[in-house]
Parts: sequence; structure tokens; C-alpha cells
Amino acid sequence: MKKDYIPVKDAEFDAFQENLVNRVTANMVAWNITAAAFALLAPLQAAWAAAWLIAKIKVNRSIAVTAAKNQSRALYEAALRIFIQTNMYRNQSMTDGDLEMCGLRPHDKTRTPIPVPTSQPIVILDRAPGNFFVVRFFRLQDEAGALHRGKPEHVAKIEFAYSLNVQPANPDACANKSVATRGPIRVELPLMYNGQTVWFYARWKNIYDAAGPWTNLDSFVL
Repeated sequence: MKKDYIPVKDAEFDAFQENLVNRVTANMVAWNITAAAFALLAPLQAAWAAAWLIAKIKVNRSIAVTAAKNQSRALYEAALRIFIQTNMYRNQSMTDGDLEMCGLRPHDKTRTPIPVPTSQPIVILDRAPGNFFVVRFFRLQDEAGALHRGKPEHVAKIEFAYSLNVQPANPDACANKSVATRGPIRVELPLMYNGQTVWFYARWKNIYDAAGPWTNLDSFVL
């Protein structure tokens, strides 16, 4: 997953926005950025600067001060994103070097296709306290068969299909399906299902929902 071009930490965000604003101020004419579009940022930047001036000092960070800082950043950051997308990334007058100078990554001009998953997840079911069972999934990384948490490269999520006490003929026959981007998956069932069998399949999917092969049918007794 690509890193966001706007920093997460407040101190880094402050440095980022200050550099961007200074660069745009110095190059507005050359980059054909209108004063009206840029002026929309000024009051929001001023509000952020005032809030951050107080909040960056640790002893000042009361609940009210932190809330004011977070709100001013949220408003300013939202406006910055719109400005960057509209007036910078879609600006034919700005080169990749200009974007980098402003702290931005140039857009990738060649889209790399996302492959369809080819491997199958390793799925393990466990009982949990109460009337729950937990679905844990892994990937195989080496020939020794060592289990590794997480998803393979280019995989965005796992699809888990299951049937309660009725052996399905195929994944489409499963009455229940769940999709998750991270594990474990917790499934709650009525207590009446204790001692019964969960029949299940699983498969990987990429960000476009293109799916890899289903696992073989497996089962677990609750």
C-alpha cells in the first residue's frame, strides 16, 4: 500500500504544509495557480498555526487544546487535499520536479496491474470463550511449511465461506460468507450450535475483488 503524501505526525505535517505553502507562494505565476484558489487556504492555515503553536508544547496539551488542534488540522488538511489534487496534481504547468519540491510524490504514469491471487490461505479455526469461534488465516512462505501471519503480496482480503452442520457441495452452497482485510475473524453463533460441525472454504482476493482458488473443503467441531 502506498504511503499517504500527507504526514501523520503533527510536527511533520506542520513542516510539510509550511514548505508547500512557501513553494506555491513563490511559484504561483509560473505554475498558473490562481490567487483565488490559493487564498482559500490562508484562514485555515492561520487557524492551524495558532492551535499548533499551543499544542506542540507538551505541558499545554489539555483535552480542550488537543481537540482544538485536531479540529483545525482536520479542516486544513481536507482543504489542502482538495487544493493539491485540483491545482497541483492536475496542473499541466507543474513538472514531477515541482511536485517533489513541494513534498509530493509524482503520480505513477504507468499503472502496474494487480495480479489475481494464485495461492490459497491456510485457515485454522479455534474456539473462543462464550459462543464464538475464531478464524485465523496464514500464508505459506517456505518449503518447510512454516506458517506466517498476514496476506501474500497483492492480496487485499480473505473471503471465508461456511455452512453449519450441513456439508456443502461447493463454496456457492455455503449459506454464510464473510470478507475481512485482517484477522482474526470472530464469528458468534447461538449456543445451540455447540458440538456441531462448521464446514468451510476460504480464498484470497485482490483490491478489485478478483479471487484466487478456494481451499479444499475443511471442517471444525464447535
